[in-house]
Amino acid sequence: MSKTLPDPLRLTIAYLRLWKVCDAELARTHDSARAFEVVPLDQGKIVRDLQQIADSNLDWAGNENLGSDIATVLELIEKRMKSDKEISAMEIFRNKFQERALRYSADITIAIGGSASR
Repeated sequence: MSKTLPDPLRLTIAYLRLWKVCDAELARTHDSARAFEVVPLDQGKIVRDLQQIADSNLDWAGNENLGSDIATVLELIEKRMKSDKEISAMEIFRNKFQERALRYSADITIAIGGSASR
């Protein structure tokens, strides 16, 4: 049985979606001085896309706990009123997803043979 390597393109897309959903939620619920620059987005479409990803075979995600991360974020965004603990968790997830989206995007090999980081 061979181990499937993570697919950096699919992981980048998944983590970008998670990152943006967290941004949108924090922009609505966050009451600190930190301003979140959020481009208007169709959150419903992104949430449906994330649900489809979570419901699919995630072999391409390698060792990432992508399904669990998606389920937790979807559960958090469904709540209208969030506790301080839940908002803090959303901030932690946002930072995690941002870091992973950027890390995996650097691993994408462009079709012409170079890497995206060149």
